[in-house]
This record gives sequence, structure tokens and C-alpha cells, in this order.
Amino acid sequence: MSIKVPDTWDSNIIEYWDALLKSYKTCHEQPTSFDTLEKVTQSIMDNLPKETLKQQEEEARKRQKTKEDQLSNKKVHFKDQYEGQEEEQYEQEEEEYEQEEEEEYEQEKEEYEQEEEQYDQEEQAENINEQTQYDYSIPPPPPPVSTGDDDGLSNVIMAWYYAGYYTALYQSRHGSRTKNEAVTKEEATIREQQSTPSSSSTTTTTTTTTTTATRKHLRTPSPEPRDIETTVPPSIPSPSESKNDNKPVQTNKGRCFKCRIKVPLAKQAANKCRCDYVFCDTHRYPDRHDCEIDYAKMDRELLAKNNPKLHERPKGGRSFQRIDSL
Repeated sequence: MSIKVPDTWDSNIIEYWDALLKSYKTCHEQPTSFDTLEKVTQSIMDNLPKETLKQQEEEARKRQKTKEDQLSNKKVHFKDQYEGQEEEQYEQEEEEYEQEEEEEYEQEKEEYEQEEEQYDQEEQAENINEQTQYDYSIPPPPPPVSTGDDDGLSNVIMAWYYAGYYTALYQSRHGSRTKNEAVTKEEATIREQQSTPSSSSTTTTTTTTTTTATRKHLRTPSPEPRDIETTVPPSIPSPSESKNDNKPVQTNKGRCFKCRIKVPLAKQAANKCRCDYVFCDTHRYPDRHDCEIDYAKMDRELLAKNNPKLHERPKGGRSFQRIDSL
């Protein structure tokens, strides 16, 4: 470790010894003014050379500055470390929150897919049941046959019984289809006749006779002895009945008919519209789904019924007699 020696070291020593001697003399000459240690040290410091004082002040200033720099560096380092910990903690919390949101979304998605699959399976099962419910039906038990030695007679009776049963079953299945086809044909012809008013009434009579004749020919003979019944032409259905026939049926009442959202059991009765469909809380109102009922018209009719109109005002004055009082 090298120590830098100033060039004027010899003169500094001489000045230092002179100052000491002077302070010694003043101390002994005036003992009353330097009776404390602070006064003696202050006099010594005053008598020191100015260059040494400057150096000491600079060294003290440098020491103070280094201490302040060290303290500031420690504070900055601690602050940076604290901010880094806060950022890491915030990033970790953000990652955990995003991960929880992703897990919840995946779980809700799986539940929704499972519900959709279950609903599709239920619909498929219902369609299969509707298609296969008429495929086979167990015939009723045969009538009791008197026990006897004639086996041929009992076999004939059993054959006649089962033949009549299966023939009636065939007629009930296929006869309904032919009737529906004939009814649809009649409706089409009636609509054409209504659209063309110039057509004569003779064409309508001929069409009705032909349809009745075709219906008579469509009937299959049954082995059972029965009287021949004359078929009566069906009445023309009204537009409201035809709308109700073509109206889709809501099989699952636990879901909204419009958006397929699950409806709780407690709200199914309250959320049921007059059009016989169950909706969710958002689509339960008539203006939010395609409702067939005109509530405004119903309200007007009810208001007119409850508040009958007065007679027109006569020339002589107002009449307060109501229509229903006449």
C-alpha cells in the first residue's frame, strides 16, 4: 500500500510545530480562557495550516459522501428487489387466475357437450320408440274353446281368430295412412276450387264422389263377418285445426323450445306460454318468440266485452242507455 507524500512536507511539519508551540504558550499564559478540553482543541485547530484543514474537510466530505452513496445503493437495491418480488407475485397470481378460468371453461364445455349428447340420445331413443312401437304387438289371448275330441274344429276356430286379429291390425295401420293421403288430396282440391271461383259446383260433386269411391276401394276385406259400413266424407278442417296438426310437439319440457337452455322443474309451469310451449326466462314473453296467439287482439276483445259502447249521441243530448239493457 503506497502512501502519497506531499512535496511540502518539511514546511508543513515546521508550521505544525510552530502552531503547537504557540498554542502551548497561549495555554500557559492565559489558563483562564482555556480551562476546558473543547477550547484547547479549537485553538489547536485554528492554529493549524489552511491546507491541512482543507484536506481534512475534503476527506470528511468524501467519507460522508461514500456513506450516503452506500446507503442510497442499499435502498435502491432493496427497492428493486421488492419491486421484482411484487412483479413475480403479480405474474404468478395472473397465471393462476388464467389457469382457473381455463379449467372452469373446459369443465363447463364438457358438461354442455355431455348434456347435448344425452339430449340427442334421448331424442333418437324417442324417435326409435315412435317408429317401432307399431312393429309388433302381442295378440290377445284366444277365446276359450270347449274341450272335445274334435281337434279340427278347434284349429279352424283358432285360425279364424288370429286371421281376423292380424287383418284388423293391418287395416288400422295402413288405413290411417290412406285416410290421411285422401284428406290431404281433398284439401288440395278444395283450395284450388276456392282460388278459382269460376269453377262450377259439378266439379266439386264429382271430386267428392271419386274420393268416396277410392276410399271404398281402399278398404281391404276382413274374414270377420260384419256389415258393410258406408264411409262418410270427412268434414273440411278449419285453418286453425290444420295449423294445430302441423304444429311441432315439444317432447322435452325441461329445455327452452327456442334456445334449448335447461329450464328448472319449478319454472316449467310458470314459463309455459299459451301456445303450449315451455321457454326460458328470456324467451317466455310472446314478443320474444314466434307466438301464434295475438294477445293485443285478445285484450281489445276483452276490453270491448267488459265496456260496451253507448248509443250514438242524439240531437237533443247524450244517451246513457247501454246496449245490453235493451
